[in-house]
Amino acid sequence: MKRIVGGAGLLAALVLCAAAMAASLPNGTYTGTVGGSALGGKVKGTWTLAFASPSYTIGFNGTTVVKGSFSQGGGKITFNDKSGKLACSAKGVYSYKLNGRVLTFKKVSDPNKCAGRIAVLAASFTKKFASSPGGY
Repeated sequence: MKRIVGGAGLLAALVLCAAAMAASLPNGTYTGTVGGSALGGKVKGTWTLAFASPSYTIGFNGTTVVKGSFSQGGGKITFNDKSGKLACSAKGVYSYKLNGRVLTFKKVSDPNKCAGRIAVLAASFTKKFASSPGGY
């Protein structure tokens, strides 16, 4: 009987840990490719999203184009661009899903004046491995 109760407690702890990990966006760098049809080809290329809570940077073809801060909760992330040649002055709210190393976003609210951010975040992003052994 003690084994069953102990096993159930361990299982509950693992489920809660998994839920907590899924709810938070891990720090790291993610890369994605946007095709030529988005915004008439203006955002075609390789994009990087680098998260170091509470900040992020967005890169386009190897050049940083946006720096900002984010907040998250309830499976949603709010982007607040602060600077950069492609920064948008309005906040954007997105739900997100991290499946293994693949990060995807779905727009909750983001004004049309931020069409570049909307188009870029429609892509899938893959977490890059860290150059140090054993890490992401």
